[in-house]
Amino acid sequence: MRLDFPTANRALLGDKPEAFFMGVDRGGSRVWQGGSFGFTRAPLLHEGGEIFTQFHEGTDIAPVERAADGTPLDEVRAMADGTVVFREERGGSGYGNQVLLRHDWDCGPVFTRYAHLSSVAVAPGERVRRGQKLGVLGSSGGRFEAARAHLHAEAALMLSTAEAAPARYESMNMAALNLEDLLRASQNGVLDISAHARALPVDFIIETPRTGRPGLLRRHPWLEAAAHGGPAAGWRIHFTAWGFPARFEPLSEKPAAEQVTWVRPWTGLHTWRTRQMLTGQGASAQIGPRGEVLLGLVFAADGGTPEPLR
Repeated sequence: MRLDFPTANRALLGDKPEAFFMGVDRGGSRVWQGGSFGFTRAPLLHEGGEIFTQFHEGTDIAPVERAADGTPLDEVRAMADGTVVFREERGGSGYGNQVLLRHDWDCGPVFTRYAHLSSVAVAPGERVRRGQKLGVLGSSGGRFEAARAHLHAEAALMLSTAEAAPARYESMNMAALNLEDLLRASQNGVLDISAHARALPVDFIIETPRTGRPGLLRRHPWLEAAAHGGPAAGWRIHFTAWGFPARFEPLSEKPAAEQVTWVRPWTGLHTWRTRQMLTGQGASAQIGPRGEVLLGLVFAADGGTPEPLR
């Protein structure tokens, strides 16, 4: 399995990232890093240095072809064979005109998003081939001028399939992967989603007495650290800073409460670097409101109702 670039812009593979990423305007200049994946936006000064507190789930790819009036002309293409599972035009989300594809691979279903399109060329349910035109790059849905038109592209696993569309396709329900790393790996002909996810850096661990087996594990059993002889008495989940559940450990003894059992210590507030999924500071952390939402999505039952704590 592999992913192709979604537009003609392949500058990611060179030494000029400013030619690939459509950055954000900051302090009178355009900073290309703001268009890359990760905590790359909303800077704060902390202990004499600059940190970034806003997470960007995708990759903003700059156009390479414009008309005389500046209108982008770049075709947006499917990164792999897949099925159109969602199309939005003139919707209320910040994604604007967008398309989501589902790719059924050996590792389980992987989703790719193509957002801010000026036009959409495919319909829900349609099977598409790698390289097939999905639409045209644009600036729909965003609070940015046409000069910053770009393709916002994502790759992710879906946490809960029980949510009704379009809620199931909102960013909180999509466990984001670094598309830039996946595109680079694909150039070598080897893209191992499971190995990539297992190698992600863990930033906090939560133990929960919820006993249900998350649907995410049924779709992606490689996320489970080790098989358990019987029903789990609870779960220990290893999360990245942005909330990707990189590893699940079934527990043989029920935890007394749902709580953070480990967090990467630092001197700042944990809300700054966990998308407000945690609260606290230093070596002490608690589950924040967004963390509760995240756990609810991970343990959502087939009917869409989160499993209650027991």
